[in-house]
Amino acid sequence: MRIAWDTVVSDGSENLSLRACARAANVDPAAVYRHFKSKDDILIALTHRAFAELSAAMLTDTEQSGVLTAEDAVMTVGLTYVDYATRNPNIFSMMFAIAGKSPAEKLAQGGDNNPNAYQILQSALRAWLPGLDDQKLEVLSFALWSNVHGLSELFNKGLGPVTEAERRIRARAVCAIALDGCKSALLRSDIG
Repeated sequence: MRIAWDTVVSDGSENLSLRACARAANVDPAAVYRHFKSKDDILIALTHRAFAELSAAMLTDTEQSGVLTAEDAVMTVGLTYVDYATRNPNIFSMMFAIAGKSPAEKLAQGGDNNPNAYQILQSALRAWLPGLDDQKLEVLSFALWSNVHGLSELFNKGLGPVTEAERRIRARAVCAIALDGCKSALLRSDIG
């Protein structure tokens, strides 16, 4: 798994070869196929690990940020998402290429029975905007996720600011605008 992970980090999931991983580990290629039936199977396992890392980072960042307002916690979740995506562009690309191929329950847990990244976002939203019904929670969660995901994709494609400091400023602005949009949509009853 470590060799496969390192290959994806450096070369992208499209360049992963189980035979090459076996050679790098000095094992017979058949040994790899006893654990993983196909390249997709190992990519699913790697994707599960990546989502667990993202979830753990979100939990850690919100806990280590000190005393946060509920709105700050939602902001931190979004900023952590963008940070993880831009620090791990090939892993991030793999995560969403594979997520659509795998049953959601296989990727659902954040690892060690922690909540997944989407559940962490929803929990932060519920704390920030108590009283949201499930439909509004889902709409707002998806809207916020879409904002940080799109921004991450743009950054990873080389669009937008070049330096990390400039990307952080832009990410904070996009998150703030998205949060203001959520409040406005609720006030105007634009959702559910």
